[in-house]
Amino acid sequence: MAVSQATAIPSIAEMAQEKLEKLQIRRENQALLERINSIGAQRDKDLEDIRQQYEAALESNKETVARIDELEQKVADRDREVDDFVEDLQRFKGTVEEFLRTRASEGWSMSESSAVDQADTE
Repeated sequence: MAVSQATAIPSIAEMAQEKLEKLQIRRENQALLERINSIGAQRDKDLEDIRQQYEAALESNKETVARIDELEQKVADRDREVDDFVEDLQRFKGTVEEFLRTRASEGWSMSESSAVDQADTE
């Protein structure tokens, strides 16, 4: 019976080995949990950084779009000014051409009448 009792009761070495294994498993488990928590914290930080960068890019994009709209409005205003100026120039050109035609026809008529007057006097 002494032999069967000895095999049924674990030895101190076996108990110590089992406790060491459990302790090692707990340590490894704790290290894994710390690593998981560290990865989670880094992930949260990365997500916050990305969110801030996204918001900054979105704000910058809004400012850029507003500036583009402003510049497009200025270009449209300038185009209208140029169109108005071109119309003014065309009207002025027409006025000058009409003036020159009138002057030319008056001058030609005066030349004719001078020639006729000279012919009459001869």
